[in-house]
Amino acid sequence: MKQPPGLKPLVAAPTARGPIPTPRHGGRPLDGMRNLLSDTLYEIGYTPDPVLVDTLIARDVVDFRRAAYTSHVMDDLIEHYGEVVLCGGLEEAVILEDVGPELREADLLRWRALKGKRFEERIQHLLTEPIEAHGIKVISLRELERGASLSPELVAVNRNLSVDFGKFGFYLPDVDTVVYDPKNSKVIAVILSEVTSGWRIAKASYWRSKLLASKVTAHIKVYFVTLDRGEFLASTFLARKERAIAENELDGTYVLTSAILEESDKVKSFEHFVPDFKQLIERGE
Repeated sequence: MKQPPGLKPLVAAPTARGPIPTPRHGGRPLDGMRNLLSDTLYEIGYTPDPVLVDTLIARDVVDFRRAAYTSHVMDDLIEHYGEVVLCGGLEEAVILEDVGPELREADLLRWRALKGKRFEERIQHLLTEPIEAHGIKVISLRELERGASLSPELVAVNRNLSVDFGKFGFYLPDVDTVVYDPKNSKVIAVILSEVTSGWRIAKASYWRSKLLASKVTAHIKVYFVTLDRGEFLASTFLARKERAIAENELDGTYVLTSAILEESDKVKSFEHFVPDFKQLIERGE
């Protein structure tokens, strides 16, 4: 990226730290690399989170032997992750590198086509292929909201998912993704996706209670997928309200994170979603 005329690119601040003991970094001081990378992230619109900065350094994404300016760092980030880094998708792309091989195949290439789309659409995109390989269909809730244009199959899915509000009628739950069996239009699970756990995990709990209230929908699993940027789900020690809801009210919560996560049967890293769902299908639930 060209710098404006007359302006010098930002350079890492000096540091008293010792050099990284690897030839890959050419003796560049660790704090100097952090500063240069942080400056670059700030220039392209990110908050220079220390976990993200250290993760990028640990993965050798940037060649600090030649990177003296933020423009050099930016070029390396784009080369490694694609232009998604300029569209707000760097953190998600970094996290994707931790996802299991069954989800990661060619995803860095697919990610470019998904830039600008919402987080829930990215999650649905990641899950569709591995889940549909088992004869199950994955659709967005929007596909069930088309009214008269629905196919007979989706009309049945709509009916099998709708919640009865008595005299006020039937309404679809506020979810993002619907997983169903195309052989009988039976809804197997719904997924809510959110960058932060926050208030939406409570909404997921509400809809699960509404689904449980009817024998038609009681079997439907409710899953929550999040980046958990506020780290509300990180630990069970002095657990936050969000972790308590995830443990007690939902069928499963899956977190895409590079931070430390205390896993349990109900709260796990996102890489476990497909294997867990496969077991669900095999059990015939």
